[in-house]
Amino acid sequence: GSVMLVAHHVEATFGDVTITNVEPITDSFNACTIDEALWSRSVPAGASLAATGYEAALLAQAGMSHDTGSGGNTVGDVPRISQTTNDIDLDMETRFFSEVDTSGDQQGFLLEEDDNDFIRVAVLRDGATIKIQAHSFAAGAATQEFSKNININATPAYLRVSRTDDNFQVDYSFDGFD
Repeated sequence: GSVMLVAHHVEATFGDVTITNVEPITDSFNACTIDEALWSRSVPAGASLAATGYEAALLAQAGMSHDTGSGGNTVGDVPRISQTTNDIDLDMETRFFSEVDTSGDQQGFLLEEDDNDFIRVAVLRDGATIKIQAHSFAAGAATQEFSKNININATPAYLRVSRTDDNFQVDYSFDGFD
């Protein structure tokens, strides 16, 4: 694929992305329970999911790998809530209340076709560096589409992924505006 990096904005083109079923629905997670009619949950051993009334809190136990790209892990190993959608253009945005403060920590989006074919866009900590990365996975094999060091010691609070055809734009912000 092709990649363009500009300030707080990244564009990447990925081959053959298929996402199926219905249009995405916005959720502010302002209830004390996860709307199970809207969200599917996957909470593997060593992880937990809770609704707090202002956020959905997914926690992965320290020392356990929940990374789609390491040790043969697939999407099935990742704690997440998911929503099925049509193979359409879309915008996804989230606000993180958590930091990626330990090397290996990451948070972001998975765009899944199945457990072995998906795209991961994540904010992560690699040693002392915070990065935004995107990987595409085809038949379980990962291809790094882009990696950008943010070079400051703060986790972006907002992450947006927009899809038009097979082109993806990734935006991040520390305050929701810039």
